[in-house]
Amino acid sequence: MNRYRIEGVLGAGGFAMTYLGVHTGLNQKVAIKEYLADQHGFREDDGTTVRPKTGAKQAFKHGLKRFADEARTLAKFKHPVIVPVTDIFEANGTAYMVMEYVEGESLQERLVTKGSLKEPTFRAIFNPILTALEEIHATGILHRDIKPANINVRNDDTPVLLDFGNSRAALGANSRSLTVALTPGYAPAEQYSSRGKQGPWTDIYSLGATMYVAITGIDPPEAPDRALDDDYVPAGDVAKGIRKKYPPGLLAAIDKALAVHPDDRPQDIAEFRALLESEADAEAEAEQEDALAGPRTILPGKQAARQTTGGGARPAKRPKAPMGSGRPMWQRIAVAVVVLAVLGGGGAFGWVKYQEAETRRMAVEAKKAKLAAAEQARLAAEKARIEAKQRSEVERWERAAVTAQHIAEEEERWAAYLRWKKKNEQSAKPVKTKKRPRCADVGGYEAYMKRTGKVCML
Repeated sequence: MNRYRIEGVLGAGGFAMTYLGVHTGLNQKVAIKEYLADQHGFREDDGTTVRPKTGAKQAFKHGLKRFADEARTLAKFKHPVIVPVTDIFEANGTAYMVMEYVEGESLQERLVTKGSLKEPTFRAIFNPILTALEEIHATGILHRDIKPANINVRNDDTPVLLDFGNSRAALGANSRSLTVALTPGYAPAEQYSSRGKQGPWTDIYSLGATMYVAITGIDPPEAPDRALDDDYVPAGDVAKGIRKKYPPGLLAAIDKALAVHPDDRPQDIAEFRALLESEADAEAEAEQEDALAGPRTILPGKQAARQTTGGGARPAKRPKAPMGSGRPMWQRIAVAVVVLAVLGGGGAFGWVKYQEAETRRMAVEAKKAKLAAAEQARLAAEKARIEAKQRSEVERWERAAVTAQHIAEEEERWAAYLRWKKKNEQSAKPVKTKKRPRCADVGGYEAYMKRTGKVCML
């Protein structure tokens, strides 16, 4: 640990703390991830040592093993989207994973500050992630926790996929023993059960949910709720104008990735990528817009003219006949009555359908607005929670530093006291004096006094 210096807190979660550090030998910034499970461990008053809680020693050790497994998983891959692990070591009763420090912000923070992504930025972020996931899945490993908070976006819009703490082998018998680990709104239904059949389609659901949020700004409903009463709003219908900003093929691919049943989703990344890049079905889109707008009233004569001219060309304009020529007056009056009846009835029918469609549209818009407001409130609360956690950790480190300084000062005071005590003990020792001789032995008092200037004992 002496070769690294902690300079700040980058993030905090339920299982780990991530710090900004510096390699003292190379003078290079690094990200240091510390295992600290809130449920199973705590930090002592010294600000550094981590201990398991009473009765949670086994759970703490299990989490520590999973933490080491995450480091080994990341060390397997050499991909620009996967942050490389450079070191792992144990100290202070816990373990630390050292990774390359990546400049940028999380996709969640970007969506909060800048709103939904434009299509070029969307593809710049998610296309490399598709490539990385394809490589990860080829080794039989699932990420199982893809969400905006686990995608870091560099300043050039290139992404980094973070937090492989929930990753697991997903092939063969291992798929039956996967533990429950999920983020509501981003986890598919099979991830809520330890016996759920998980595979690449599991990560595709989470990735589709992340794409959905990046486009619409709101989270999709939780998978178990959808299984009971599916109120999922297709990506293109969440807000006005989305269908003009993104290709219909891309929107349809996201909707398919968010299918509740695993068999209805793309089964691998290659299939999902093909759907995302598929061409738009303009005719189907036009039919959907016509259905929302309601039926149109067309005169029989005009309908026939449109059919005879290929559907889109206008019929040739007939010259006006002189007044009084052609049909008798009673026939013209009868035709006018029929036309008015058709216009009145068709118009009324069209108006009713239009009103129904408008009512449905307004209900959908109100629901979207409510969902958007709830999501914005949730994101704001989450951001405030993370900031409070970061402030708490910084204050804890500051208190630890102050405590260490107080201890050093107290040790110095104690050393000074011991020096003072030793000095006083030395100065308090009695001074040895020579015994005065007896006057009878030195020739008498006066003779001794005269000879030495000293007195003798009588």
